[in-house]
Amino acid sequence: MSERRECTDFEGCRDFEALLGRIYEGPLEPVPWQSFLETFRELMSAMSVGLILRPPTEGDRGLLLEEGEIASSWRTAFQDRYFALDPFIGLPVGEPATLEEIVPLEELIESDFYNQYMKPMGSLYALAVDVREPGGLEARLRAVRRIGTEDFGKEEKTLCARLVPHLQRALQIHGKLQSVESERDLYADTVDHFSVGTILLDDSGRLLRMNHVAERVLRMRDGLSLHEGRLCTGDRDSSEKLARLIEESLAAQNARVPSVVEALRVERPSGKGHIGLLIRPVPAAQWSDAKAGPAVAVFIGQPDDRPVVSPEILQNLFAFTRAEASVASQLAEGLSVEDTARNLGISIHTARAHVRSLFSKTGVSRQTELVLHIVRSAASLG
Repeated sequence: MSERRECTDFEGCRDFEALLGRIYEGPLEPVPWQSFLETFRELMSAMSVGLILRPPTEGDRGLLLEEGEIASSWRTAFQDRYFALDPFIGLPVGEPATLEEIVPLEELIESDFYNQYMKPMGSLYALAVDVREPGGLEARLRAVRRIGTEDFGKEEKTLCARLVPHLQRALQIHGKLQSVESERDLYADTVDHFSVGTILLDDSGRLLRMNHVAERVLRMRDGLSLHEGRLCTGDRDSSEKLARLIEESLAAQNARVPSVVEALRVERPSGKGHIGLLIRPVPAAQWSDAKAGPAVAVFIGQPDDRPVVSPEILQNLFAFTRAEASVASQLAEGLSVEDTARNLGISIHTARAHVRSLFSKTGVSRQTELVLHIVRSAASLG
C-alpha cells in the first residue's frame, strides 16, 4: 500500500501505464479484462474488484466479471438477489464515488444490503464509477475492501477518474469486436445449414480455422485430410493440383489482383459421391496487412449431402398444411414421391394430391422446380 501511494502522478506511474495497457488488451482476452481486473485490484489494495458489463435485472443475471477473494457464491448472490439493493445504482456517469459518500456509515450498517450481503462477505468499504461509451454501451467498475482496513480516498478516486476515458474507448473496441464476432458466427451457422464446409488458410497455405462441416469431412479422412497443417487428398495427382491451386490463389491475394474461383473434383476411396472443392483468395480489407488474417478460402461440397428442411418452417413460410409440409420436406431432401409416401405412411395417391396442392401454392408445375423453390428459400436456414 505504501509503495503504491508514493506514485501520486498516475499518468507517469509505471503501474498505471501497465493498467492502461491491460484495459486496451481486455477486449482480446478469452475472459475480457481479466488481466486489467487483477492489476486494478492490486493498485486499489482491494479484496475484490468487478466490472459489470450488463447489470442484473429481474429474470436476467446480467454479465459480471470479478477478480479477488470473494467466493463465486457471493457473486451469484448479488446477481440473483442483492443487485436490487445496490446503493450505487444511478451514479453520475464518469464520477467516482465511495460508498460512504452515497450512504453515511451509520445508515449503511443499518441497511439490508450491508447486513445481508456486505457484512457476511467481510467487506465494508466500496468505490464505484460508471462508464458509458458514445454508442450506448455501459460498464460499472467496482472495488471493495475488508472490514478493518481503511476506506477508499482521494487517491483511489483520482485513479478511477483517470481510467474513465480509457475504459470508454476500450468499451467501443469491445462492442465492435462483439458485433463482428456475432455476424461471423451468424454467417458461419448459415453456411453450416447448407452443408458447405469452409476452410481458411493463412498466407503460407496452412490451416487457420474451419467450420463444423469441414471438421466432419476431414475427420472421416475419406478423400480429404490434413498433413502438417496443409490440405491433401487421397491421391498424389489431385493433391499436387490442390497445392498448385492454393499457391495460385495465394499469389493473387498477395498481389491484390482479381482471381477466378478454381474448382477441383476429389474422389473418395470409400466409393461414395465425390467431394467438390472451390478455392479462392480472401480479399484483404483496405487497411489491413494480408499476413494478419486468412488468405485463401476452400469451400467443400458433397453432392450426396441432403439439406434438412423443417416442416414447421415450411408451414409458416408457404402456408402449407401440416401434411403438405411433411411431403415438401421429404421432397426437398431429394426423395421421390414414392419414397416420400412410404416414409410418411400414406398412399401414393395421397402423396400426389399433396404435391399438386404444393404446385398450386408455390406457383410451379414440376417437382424439380418445387424443390429448387424450397431450397432457395429461407426454409433452408432453419
